[in-house]
Amino acid sequence: MALATQKLELVHSDVGTMPVDSKGGSRYFVTFTDDKTRYRWCYTMKRKADFDVVFQSWRKRVEMESGFKLQRFRSDGGGEYISTVFIKELFNSGVKHEITPAATPEMNGVAERLNRTLVESTKSILYEAELEDEWWAEAIMTVTYLTNLSPTAALQDQSITPFEAWKGIKPDLSHLRIFGSECWVHVPKALRKKLDDHARKGVFVGYGDTRTTYRVAVNGRVAVYRDVRFNEQII
Repeated sequence: MALATQKLELVHSDVGTMPVDSKGGSRYFVTFTDDKTRYRWCYTMKRKADFDVVFQSWRKRVEMESGFKLQRFRSDGGGEYISTVFIKELFNSGVKHEITPAATPEMNGVAERLNRTLVESTKSILYEAELEDEWWAEAIMTVTYLTNLSPTAALQDQSITPFEAWKGIKPDLSHLRIFGSECWVHVPKALRKKLDDHARKGVFVGYGDTRTTYRVAVNGRVAVYRDVRFNEQII
């Protein structure tokens, strides 16, 4: 099977299962890896049946962002990848589906290895942050985000990261924070009463869609905030 020479020429995918439901009710996750740049995407799902919707949303996003069309899609023969709806969508779009043979996980090695790495890293950062397993969805999204900012031997030019290979710009790492650290989110004046606190205490659990936003859990509820102050002191 030939390797890719341009973005979205070949994408690897695999679905993983977690032992507990996340805070948001998800039990599964799916990853997509661009073969050329090794940029990765991770989405959580409540049911495997949600895969078709996730795939359509992901594909629309990456094709618009990159300016390239998906050409080859490699996966195992799991039920979500061989559903009538999914097979029809790939066929109508002219996308070649490379289904690896049964009992040969090495044939889908890029996706299989990524999912194993994400799960192990997720366990590690949850342990270090002293957060319950139910926070796995936030943790696995954070780990995926960080892998795109880290060099990989899989790229021919190992001096760049998947982020740079995909987006064409060097990443700014100044916004990175310690997962699980204590933080305070500013409450806008318009949203607080006269005697309310100006900030609320929370826990940092991930990154927003922009470099200046963060995902913070306040009283167990996760939202995206821009004005956040961190306490990353390690005792």
